[in-house]
Amino acid sequence: MIKIYESSTALEAHMIKNVLESEGVQSRIEGEDLQGGVGVLQAIGVVRVVIFGVIDTVFNQLGVDTFLKTVLRGAIIILAVASYSVRSKREAA
Repeated sequence: MIKIYESSTALEAHMIKNVLESEGVQSRIEGEDLQGGVGVLQAIGVVRVVIFGVIDTVFNQLGVDTFLKTVLRGAIIILAVASYSVRSKREAA
């Protein structure tokens, strides 16, 4: 399959997919994240969101594959959780 378009929103991606499929062109959407929700975000949470936004922008500018972006995001989260866990154990000891 050849990537012909990269959408900026999930809504746009689904609209284009429907148009393509109505014309008989097989298509799929990759890298779709959950959107929406309501809640409270502490200040440190805003920093984390900004960091992932910057990382996504850099990955997009470098043309990193969608699958690799997901793997790298996961690795960053795993490293953050591991470092937090180690730090918590040291403080408890």
